Amino acid sequence: MEELKSLPVDEVISKVGVARAIGIKHVASLLFTYKCTISCKHCLFNCSPDQPSIRVSLEDGVEFLRQLRATDRVVHISGGEPMIYYDEVLKICQIAQKENVSPHFIETNASWCVNDDMARKRYEELKDAGVKGMLIS
Repeated sequence: MEELKSLPVDEVISKVGVARAIGIKHVASLLFTYKCTISCKHCLFNCSPDQPSIRVSLEDGVEFLRQLRATDRVVHISGGEPMIYYDEVLKICQIAQKENVSPHFIETNASWCVNDDMARKRYEELKDAGVKGMLIS
């Protein structure tokens, strides 16, 4: 395990996968929005359906990913529920992929996941944009 800590984050992920890499490397998060589909009592950021629909812009999202990826941490997009704004999140990931700064995973409560076809389609689109996994919270 100790030898993995010294490797670049993408190398660690390729060896052990995103889920295990989280325990080896630190995690950095792009908090995309405070808007969420639910109000979890344990939420550190007080995200809820009552929060305004403010979110990170396309330009800022890509710039934040550039900066976060430079830290050699496992990078993810979270919220709130970022998948409320799926098209915007996907676009950020697609642009970030061109610069090799895609987030490693998206954190979601999966409330958007209303059927297998939709879930599969979105996962494949995100995967094509360089995202390696989804963390269901």
